Amino acid sequence: FWVPSFGCGGAIKRHDWIQWLNWTDLNTRQTWWLVATAIVLALYIAFVDPRTADENAANISHAILTDFNRDQVSQIEVTGTNQPPVRLRKSGQFWEMEAPIHYPAQTAAAERWLRLLGQATWVLRLTTNDIASQGAKLADFGLQPPQWTVTLTQGDRQRVVHLGNRLAVGKQLYVQVDDQPEILVTDELLLDALPPTVTDWRDSGLVPLSDIASGFDRVEVRPSTNGYTLKTDPVYGWRITQPNSLRGDADLISQLVGRIIPSWRVEDFVTDDPNVDLAPYGLQTPVQELAVGRGTNDLLDVQFGQSP
Repeated sequence: FWVPSFGCGGAIKRHDWIQWLNWTDLNTRQTWWLVATAIVLALYIAFVDPRTADENAANISHAILTDFNRDQVSQIEVTGTNQPPVRLRKSGQFWEMEAPIHYPAQTAAAERWLRLLGQATWVLRLTTNDIASQGAKLADFGLQPPQWTVTLTQGDRQRVVHLGNRLAVGKQLYVQVDDQPEILVTDELLLDALPPTVTDWRDSGLVPLSDIASGFDRVEVRPSTNGYTLKTDPVYGWRITQPNSLRGDADLISQLVGRIIPSWRVEDFVTDDPNVDLAPYGLQTPVQELAVGRGTNDLLDVQFGQSP
């Protein structure tokens, strides 16, 4: 058993690793080829990857997606095996899910994935000749069909990234980009950072208060039989108007609406069916209700039902 030699310049010689792959038995060639590629890559990372400053500069040309600007991306569409397509659209500084449902998206997750994509580089490139010479197919790399396909709208063009299988060793991943036939090997972080389900793409904040935090003048807890109403007061800041007229604690009320309520998180999305029977959840007649508004208009309404 032997492994490819490394040139004095620190790069893997292509004919060396192909010669080694040809050494394998014909009946197990495809399997051994994938394993061999992973082993060679692991050795490369362990012994050759430490680079000089000049080599790091040259590595810029190894970006898996050239001419990519994440700030110009306005739409992300993610298609996975046995998963409904997820489509996100950027609105200002935030991302909104448009499909399969309309809901605020995990903006931080979308921005992180785009950042990783912009930083991703390939450490090994397999040409169509390399693949064909070993009798391998795209399916052997998890790329026919791909495990995931991410389509980005960047300005007036679309960029496509296909994510395939992980390598057996080395924490790497097979990818194809745009319409290029070559297979690239890159860091598996690109797959790890991709939310795997529709639920994972949804914003887990229970109530979006960012748009109204400075524009409300009323906080109301219903029903009135065991609730109360708070309103802004030009002298005291806040006043309790129901059930009795009393001076309110302005700092406490501001913390409630500006910090405490926005920290509420969703543990599970039970249903999105608008016609669901609300009675089993205690929401046909809510146990309690929180409203934040301006004047007589409710800007936010949260209904509380029974405990699960």
